[in-house]
Amino acid sequence: MPSTIQRDGPCVTYVGREGDAWGEWVRVKENAVELLKRRRPGSLDGKLIYMSSVTDAYQPVERKLKLTQGLLEILAERHRPKLVVQTRSPDVVRNAGRFREIVARGGRVQINLTVTTDDEDVRKAFEPLCPSNARRLEAAAALVRDGVDTCVTMTPLLLVRDAGRFAQDLLATGVKDFIVQPFHFQRGRFVAGTRDGALDTMAEKLACERDSMLDQYLEHYREVRAVLYRELPRLGEGKDGFKPPF
Repeated sequence: MPSTIQRDGPCVTYVGREGDAWGEWVRVKENAVELLKRRRPGSLDGKLIYMSSVTDAYQPVERKLKLTQGLLEILAERHRPKLVVQTRSPDVVRNAGRFREIVARGGRVQINLTVTTDDEDVRKAFEPLCPSNARRLEAAAALVRDGVDTCVTMTPLLLVRDAGRFAQDLLATGVKDFIVQPFHFQRGRFVAGTRDGALDTMAEKLACERDSMLDQYLEHYREVRAVLYRELPRLGEGKDGFKPPF
């Protein structure tokens, strides 16, 4: 977790230095909980809330700041939203009770847990600061056991060593809903410091040169996707796949 904290006004803190490599800083909206407290109880009933499209709600700094936890407490006590939480972190399991409270009061919740590969070499190259995919699958299984609706999002799907085994591991979590989409090589404002090495790892795994990697990857993606469509009960794809069931 970034250790340098810089203040920028009364409501924003930078953990790390903005502009450093992606993953080494975060802009913390310190007044988020206070702003939500000011909303009239029930004003978010039936509203779709996506947490969140850019920043993981359960990155390591959340363990200290507890902003996500504070927001969930208010939502559970005062509102009945349609809540979707997108994360790569097993820490989401800690708030299973709050998710159940939201549902018990008439709201809806779906946790989208991202799992990108079954190959730890690939995961470490592309997501060096993220928990292992095995831990994420364990978290998905724990959420299902806790009665929280959960979807595994393979977004983006990187490389898969054994598509059949990967599908069985996904099914073993008890999750019924899945989303898949390919990796986009040239998209995004920020480029992680490991990106060049990550692409080299991908090329090595595909047994090809970097110049021909896109075609090789897309062929691999189509092969794995075919297995997933055959083995998984409900599989959405791309932007349409992210539409929540409520």
